[in-house]
Amino acid sequence: MKHRLTETLPKPVVWALIGIFAGSCGGDLPTEPEYNNPLDPDSPRGTYIAPETSILSGPAEGEVVDNHSVTFTWSGNERVTEFSYRLSSGEWSPWSAAITVNIGPLDEGAYIFEVKGRYATGDEDDTPESRSFTIDDIQGPALWLSPRRIEVATGNEFTLSLMAEEVTDLKALLAVIEFDPAAVELANWQLFDQAGQFLTQHNASVIALVDSALTSGSIGFNLALVGGEQLGVDGSGIILNLLLRKTAAGNTQITLGAGSRMIDSDLAEITLTELAPAEVVAP
Repeated sequence: MKHRLTETLPKPVVWALIGIFAGSCGGDLPTEPEYNNPLDPDSPRGTYIAPETSILSGPAEGEVVDNHSVTFTWSGNERVTEFSYRLSSGEWSPWSAAITVNIGPLDEGAYIFEVKGRYATGDEDDTPESRSFTIDDIQGPALWLSPRRIEVATGNEFTLSLMAEEVTDLKALLAVIEFDPAAVELANWQLFDQAGQFLTQHNASVIALVDSALTSGSIGFNLALVGGEQLGVDGSGIILNLLLRKTAAGNTQITLGAGSRMIDSDLAEITLTELAPAEVVAP
C-alpha cells in the first residue's frame, strides 16, 4: 500500500509545504483552515476552552450553617464529563458523573468545600470552585460527642471526645455514654483536666467517678468541680476523651443516654437542649 507524505505530517506542516509549492508555481496561496478542537489545548489555532466548574447550590460563601450536614450541587461547562470534590484539604473523591453530595454529620467549626471537573481526555479544571462555611448547629447548653462521624476499620482503636457546649455555671455533670458492646469496647479514658483547660479554667480541681457496665454497653461518668476562683465554669470545651476499639464490622452509633445531666453551683439541674451522638462507620 502506498502512503502519501502528507498523510504522515502534521497538518500545519502540510499546509506550509502547500504554500511553498503554490508560491513557487505562481499560484494563489491557499488559506489554512482553523482547527477548532475545544478539547485539545495543543490544537493549532484552536479555540480551546478549559474545563470549568460552578457550584449551583449549598452554603453561601461565609455562611454559618445551623445544621450538622450540608448538601452541594454543581455543574461543569459543556464538555465536562466527571467531577471530584473534597472537604477542608482532605482527599479528593473518586471521579464521578455525580453532580451532588450530602456531607455529614459534621463537627462544629470552619470548612472549605472544593469541586473540580474534567474532560474525557483527562484534562482537569486547575481552578476548583470553592465555598467556605461554618457549622454551628448545637445550641447549648448541650453535651455531644466529637467527631460526629468517624471512619474506622474493624480491630482499630479510635478516640471520641465528650464536649460541653455553651454552658453557664457548670458545677457537676453525669454523662451516660451508651454503645453496642458487640461492636465497640472501651480501651481507656482520660479526663481532660489539665491546668488552663475547660474544666480547670478557674483553677478548680476535678473529682471523677466512673460507673461502668461494659457488658451492657453503658458507662456513667460523674464529675464535680471543687474549689477554684469561681463556683462553676462557662463556655464550651472538652470534658474527657474516650479511647475505644471497633470490634465488629459494619456501622454503629455511640450515644449519650437520657440520664445525662448537668448541675449548676446552686445544685439546680441545667436544662440540656441536645445530646448529640457519634456515628462509627466502616471506611
